[in-house]
Amino acid sequence: MTGKELKKKALARLKTVDILIKAEDWEMAAYVLGYVVEYALKSVTCKTLGLEFYPELAVLKKEIDIQHFQTHNFEELLLVSGLDRILGSRGESESWRNWGDFTLVYKGNWTKMRYDMGSHWDKSSVEKLYTNVTVPINGILSEIKRRKKW
Repeated sequence: MTGKELKKKALARLKTVDILIKAEDWEMAAYVLGYVVEYALKSVTCKTLGLEFYPELAVLKKEIDIQHFQTHNFEELLLVSGLDRILGSRGESESWRNWGDFTLVYKGNWTKMRYDMGSHWDKSSVEKLYTNVTVPINGILSEIKRRKKW
């Protein structure tokens, strides 16, 4: 997938989250928000590294190690994308807080949450995550856009 396609997917999934929130499907809204951030970080990685396509399994035929690209871990993706200076602990305090609050919920391999039978998601927790991603100043997507990273 190209960086532009990943950006398009991130924004499309954000619209999906809006629909899920209106339907009060908190668990799925939280899950899809994870994909919004993952797609966004992978899109930024393409731009930062000057890659036409995000490295996938097909690249394994070449003699390069792409294990850091094949992850769902937000902290690893943050480093690979080059956004650590913006959203990480060296970034502005509000940007870092939004990133930290968001990623605290999704520890390790966040995609495993689809197997969690006991949902702990409610309106308040999902709206907080949504705010971390979308707040106009210092939100995760807002910072990516403001800094022209995608």
